[in-house]
Amino acid sequence: MLKILPLLKNNQVDRALSHFCLLGEACHVNQYGNGNVNDTYLVSCRHKNESNLYTLQRINHFVFKDPRALMNNFERVTSHLLSKSIDQNHGNEVLTLIPALDGQSFYQDVEGDYWRMSKFIKEGKSFDVPEHDGHAFEAAQAFGQFQANLNDLGQPSLVETIPDFHNTRKRFDRFAELVKENPINRLSKVHTLVHSFLEYEYLADAINRSDFPSRVVHNDTKLNNVLLHKDTGKAICVVDLDTVMPGCALHDFGDLVRTAANSAEEDEPDLKKVGFLTSRFQSIVKGYLNGCQGMLSEREIKNLPIAPIVITYELALRFLTDFLDGDKYFKCHYEDHNLDRAKSQFALMQSMLASMSEMEDTVLAFQEMS
Repeated sequence: MLKILPLLKNNQVDRALSHFCLLGEACHVNQYGNGNVNDTYLVSCRHKNESNLYTLQRINHFVFKDPRALMNNFERVTSHLLSKSIDQNHGNEVLTLIPALDGQSFYQDVEGDYWRMSKFIKEGKSFDVPEHDGHAFEAAQAFGQFQANLNDLGQPSLVETIPDFHNTRKRFDRFAELVKENPINRLSKVHTLVHSFLEYEYLADAINRSDFPSRVVHNDTKLNNVLLHKDTGKAICVVDLDTVMPGCALHDFGDLVRTAANSAEEDEPDLKKVGFLTSRFQSIVKGYLNGCQGMLSEREIKNLPIAPIVITYELALRFLTDFLDGDKYFKCHYEDHNLDRAKSQFALMQSMLASMSEMEDTVLAFQEMS
């Protein structure tokens, strides 16, 4: 059950709400979710005897430098997905934007912040880690179908809202720069860990985007970015579309494996609890290939096993880089949060490497079946 608190006494939130075409008057607002980038609020509006729920988000323009282009992407993607949903008659939900009073898909306030609203999907539930292999299968199939449905989006290309977002080489180079600069004197605390990270530099070049087809991909395929039906567990909607842009399908697959085939959450401080789950990987491969509907090339399929290892290393680099830089990018809930995240992801990567042969066998088996 959703816990709705009394209307937040926040003048900026109140002003933003007044600039959208809501059905009814906002009576309850609560901070919602555990996203690392945007600020998200759940809004309840009363209209006659009905309650309407919306999601209000303040777009982090420190991370997303061009919110207008981002929202243009958002509109194009959701419109295209809606047309596919109607054509395929599969009944899945698509995020629905609520227009601002001036007809735009967003509202920019006097402080320069950008806000958007969408309908809240009441039947949906998000999971940071799956409760069973079925959840992993459903999420994988949803992301595969998401890519397949956007494969014919056409021109013009979507704007890259964060250029080089999954450029692992660039992420490594930035990490190496911060190690040399040590801007806030945290290096002594992580000297041994940094040395371990440097030993795996070869992974920074294991997947080069230019070697694979350019596709419209989600780029942030954490398990909690697919809403599963709260009763049936079936996937009903892919959410968090800010990083949908041209990219490599392998990064989407790898990031889902990173979150859904992990025995713990991504910031687990007890590394003994962190491990790669091969049975979950099998469910993800099956679901993803089903969802892609034959879209992937032979080369893409062949490289599925290395993808989660690369993306896990990449995120570990990003967490440790942010720690060395003063926690500027990811939201942290305590002083060493980014450090715990980096250690946890590095441990997961090592567990994946130990299971590489099993991963290759799994992909080959499903490839032969298809």
